Formats: sequence, C-alpha cells, structure tokens
Amino acid sequence: MPQQTTEIIAIGDELTTGQRLDTNSQWLAQQLTNMGLTVQYHSTVADNVNAISDTIRSAIQRSAFIVVTGGLGPTSDDLTREALSQALKKPLIEDKVALQHIVALFRQRGREMSPNNKIQALMPETATLIHNAEGTAPGIDIMSSSYDARIFCLPGVPAEMKMMFESHVVTAIQSNLPGPPQTTRHYILKTFGIGESNLEHQLPEIFRRDRNPIVGITASHATITLRIQVTAESEAACHEIAQPTIEQITNKLGNAVYADYDIELGHKVCQLLYENSQSVATWECATQGQLAAMLQDPLHPALVASRYNPEQGTFPFANAETEAQLINLANEFRKTSASTYAIVVGPVRYPHLSEEGIPSFDVAIASEKGGHLLTHNYTGHPDILLTKAAKQAINQLRLHMNQPQ
Repeated sequence: MPQQTTEIIAIGDELTTGQRLDTNSQWLAQQLTNMGLTVQYHSTVADNVNAISDTIRSAIQRSAFIVVTGGLGPTSDDLTREALSQALKKPLIEDKVALQHIVALFRQRGREMSPNNKIQALMPETATLIHNAEGTAPGIDIMSSSYDARIFCLPGVPAEMKMMFESHVVTAIQSNLPGPPQTTRHYILKTFGIGESNLEHQLPEIFRRDRNPIVGITASHATITLRIQVTAESEAACHEIAQPTIEQITNKLGNAVYADYDIELGHKVCQLLYENSQSVATWECATQGQLAAMLQDPLHPALVASRYNPEQGTFPFANAETEAQLINLANEFRKTSASTYAIVVGPVRYPHLSEEGIPSFDVAIASEKGGHLLTHNYTGHPDILLTKAAKQAINQLRLHMNQPQ
C-alpha cells in the first residue's frame, strides 16, 4: 500500500439522494492533494451503519489516510461512531474531555443539553480526540491495528470541518509521512481550436500516466484544458519540474494555447483588448447573441456595441452573401460603432436536402489592418452548438489581433 494514498468518505442520506452537493469532499481533496498526497478514492455512503462500516473496512485495506465527514451529531441517524467501532472491532467508551467540552458549550450558550448529546462524547477505544472549538461534535483520530491506516472523522458542518482539518489533521498526516513534507501544484494551459483526440495525437508521450509531471486533459464546451500536476519538496521545485513540460506543450500547440491560467476564451480576449485600450463591436446571426454574451467582462469592458438579428430574413442578407459583402458590412459597422474591431457573424448556411454537406457560417472581422472572412462548420452536440460557434468567432478575433501590423 502506498504510504501517501488517501481517500475521503462522506456520510449522509442528503448526499446519496442528491439533496445536498458534497462540497466538503471537494475541499478536502484539494487540501490533501496540495499536501502531496494521492487521493485515490471518494465514497459517499448513506446513513446505514453496516454500509458505513463496510466502506471503512475497505478503505483501511488500501489507503494510508482516510478522512470521514458527517455522522457525528447526536441524533439516531448519526452513525459514524458506531460504524467505526464496528469496523475496527473496538468498543465505544466515553471521553471525559469531550463530554466536559459539550456540557460547557451548552452552558456558555445558555441552552439546556439534551441527554442525546452525551452520545457525541463516545469514541472507539484507543482513539484520540480532535477538538471542536465551535461545535458539539468532537472529531476522532484513530489508527487501525489490523492495517497501517489512520482514520480521521470530522463533522459535516463545513466551517467546523475545515477548522479541525487545518488545526489537527494536517499536522497529524505530515508527522506520518516519510521524508520531508511534500507539496503539489497544478499548472493550467487553456486551448481552443484543436480537438481532444488530435491534441493527444500530437503529444502522445505527454499523457502517459507513469511520467512526471502528470498531465491531464479535460474538454468542456469545445475548450480543452491541460492540467499539469507536480509534487515536490517546495513550490520552486514544482515549478522547475513543470516548466519543460509546459514549454514542450506550448511550442507544439502554438496559437492553440490562449492562456496559462484558468480563464474563459471570451474573458481572455476582453482582457487583451482592455489592456491595449481597444474595443470590439459584434453583429451576429448564427451565434444568436452568444458572442456578445461571452465578451461581457465587467473588469475588462471592451464590448462597445452589439447587434443581434435572430432570423436570417432580418439579417442584411441571407444565404447568398458574398465574402466582399460581409467584409464591407463589418467595415461599416466598425466605423459607425467607433470600435477597434468589428465582428459580423452571418447566418447558418444549410445544405439542400438533395445535397451532401454540413451546415456552415461565415465570420468577418474588420480592423485598421483590413478585413478578412473565415467559414466555420456549424457542428457539434446541440447543447454546445451555439457556445462552440461563438468561441470560433472569438478565437478568430484573437488570432487576428495577434497578427503584425
């Protein structure tokens, strides 16, 4: 079993039924990964003592550290203590320090303590108390005697869980790690204009899971994000390890990489325009207003005018437009809007029923450099069709902006 393998178990019917989103596990995974640990498993378990116990038993056989959240309250559906006792075959005993804290907290808040709250002071034999300064649910820190695994049980209340993780769990884990403390950092490259399979074909060795650093690939609404993960003894060491891979990717992909941090394509273009005291105006048909929406950035206001003709018949000309007409329209629109750049997106051209082909649309861009037009395929899943088309127009503007004067 790898010493640094970790997993997270979230307890609660509200999670397994989808009534609540499990943001605790997301936060914990980020913290554990940043500590240099490998989070291999996430489990979500209903309020069932046998199910929780089975999950804990499986976890201690494969992971060095297990963080459990939820199920430490005083009610009948709070079963983490009982399940932990069952899984480790250790009886529950009352922790006097925990009970004193619970009694004092109720007295301090001027509330009468229910007898049920005494349950929260029960812990498996040999467990260590994790102090909860803000709530009545103390945490549990315990080693498995059968396997070399350490279990931390924390309350499900996010504020309490985070405070107890930072005050106790971080130090406890670091004290158990071999060698100096490790840190993990993530570096991001955002790309557009290249497909996921094509990208992997161009960089086949980059995505091997046995290499260092590890590079992951995620596709979302036609944008490809590359995530470079590095674990080393310091942030400077992480950067040194990551840099050759980052340079290899950017050199290979060239203009397809539009940012080295997490930002949407439209906001990146707005940022570039704003920083250069430039502006853009949009007139669109095929993209149905999505282009202007993606170029709205309150921190970098660059969109100065927008028009939207939702129907082909209301656009200045429909499917028979020529390249010169669309470029002329973009040039005139740039002048009337007093913008640095104007983007005009024509209507979708659908092939006739008797002909083969795919739908397409034209995008004309005008600036002081002149005007140019590109034809784009109007394809993709219906859920991302308009988003992809708008990004194609924005990316065309980005590349146009990069051209020398």
